[in-house]
Amino acid sequence: MTTGPDTEQLLVDARSKFVEALRLNPEFPEALNNFGGLLMTRAGTRTGNYRVDCLAEANLKFSDAIRFNPGYFEAWYNWASALAELAQEKPGLDADRLYKEADSKYAEAIRLRPRYFEALHRWGAMLAHQPKTTEGPEAGRLFQEAGRKFAEALVLKPNLHEALHNWGIALTTHARIESGLAADQLRTEAGEKFAEALRLRPGLPPTLENWGIVLVEQAKERSGDEADRFFRAGRRKILRTPQAAARGSSPACRP
Repeated sequence: MTTGPDTEQLLVDARSKFVEALRLNPEFPEALNNFGGLLMTRAGTRTGNYRVDCLAEANLKFSDAIRFNPGYFEAWYNWASALAELAQEKPGLDADRLYKEADSKYAEAIRLRPRYFEALHRWGAMLAHQPKTTEGPEAGRLFQEAGRKFAEALVLKPNLHEALHNWGIALTTHARIESGLAADQLRTEAGEKFAEALRLRPGLPPTLENWGIVLVEQAKERSGDEADRFFRAGRRKILRTPQAAARGSSPACRP
């Protein structure tokens, strides 16, 4: 998130308004939830300990909102998202504990609102990120579970291109811990997700770039004319992005 003096002042002013609203009514769940959202926005402008502190405070606000309104599904969803972001800032067992807590919050949000496709999508994105802190069969299981969440979100909202894009990234990352035909099949599936995302949102640069990367990775597992075909297809995708146009260069030559 970009920020500047005006944005910072707006965030400071908004915080003071929430503090005042909660001074007048400390049991105001909507204000607590929105205050937590503000703190997450603030965390997005910061790094290091300041970011961690903002996320930790946001978690407390969402927890308080739910204490006063246990059926507040949006606060459960926001609490899960804040826990997931906080987990990314923590090492090892601390991250695992926070991810498990986020799992339970997403599950509760969806129990309260069964057609909550946003929560399913974010839950899938979190699960796809977790293998960075694990390895072996557990990493593969997390990627598969992420795929199931993306699929459920898309049943509820078939034009959710973000879920298709993130599913493609999850499949690509999963392929990097596999080998042989299993890895190639995952990359092929990733390409299919990126293609569908681009059908819904033509020309989306991050999706084009990620699809191009998948094709280049597939080229490296091939030889001869087939490898050249995959490499050229990947290069075409990447060169369609504004970043490549600005660099005025092509992706690195295939080894």
